[in-house]
Amino acid sequence: MLAGYIQPSDAPPPGPKLHVRNRLPETAEVFWVHPTTGEEVRLIELKAGESENLDTHPGHRFVARLAASPDPAALPVGSYTATASASQAFHHRGHPREG
Repeated sequence: MLAGYIQPSDAPPPGPKLHVRNRLPETAEVFWVHPTTGEEVRLIELKAGESENLDTHPGHRFVARLAASPDPAALPVGSYTATASASQAFHHRGHPREG
């Protein structure tokens, strides 16, 4: 009866949140980078000016790439490694050639 209102006492505490904002004038994709294989797993697509909150864990690595790039090996436009901080921000805004 109360199952929807009570969490088990052994439930893990909520993890850190990562606020991702696209400050580019074009659409970008955000990928989580697998820590062992380096494989990039697509999480979200953000149009110019859009933002999204993601659940994360310390050490998770993220990269952002231009969605329109024909080359999947193109340099990322931003990268971020999550910390234990409860609230974090990853605002990608530069083109790879800008450094």
